[in-house]
Amino acid sequence: MSGKIKQEIIKVLKQAGIESEVELTNPPNKDMGDFAFACFDLAKKQKKNPVEVAKDLAEKIETGDLVEKAQATGPYVNFYLNSRKLAELVLNETENKDFGKNKSGKNHKVMVEFAHPNTHKPLHIGHLRTMITGESVIRVLENSNYEVIRANYQGDVGMHIAKCLWGLSQSMEEY
Repeated sequence: MSGKIKQEIIKVLKQAGIESEVELTNPPNKDMGDFAFACFDLAKKQKKNPVEVAKDLAEKIETGDLVEKAQATGPYVNFYLNSRKLAELVLNETENKDFGKNKSGKNHKVMVEFAHPNTHKPLHIGHLRTMITGESVIRVLENSNYEVIRANYQGDVGMHIAKCLWGLSQSMEEY
């Protein structure tokens, strides 16, 4: 996804006359745009001030559908994306059944332990939160190609169960 966006910005820069390799960064403040192009190397080649080079470049840039605006900010040219076109791009990508999948977890095995409701009390919203969180983490890991082992211990073994059963057997004798 971000590869397509960056390719579009690189295309716009190439149309403005940039022939060297383009490296885009994220501005330190979101108000400064979505991507930034540093003009230091370009200024060094042209033997000019980077701020002037950025201004000249920003004026040459013809924006398209995805790139809404290019603005010089100091020695950088900042790019602002059209949010409507970006949303369309994302929504079109999500129709792909492999959207968001990656191979980072290949040949890795992970165990995720989650949802430990108390066997002696009713299930409540706190338990639901841990179940949803655990299931979400598992799905993210599986989407990253991890082999996931789900561990969900209901807590139905142990000393507390033995004591409960003993207590019930003692109270049964009274009735």
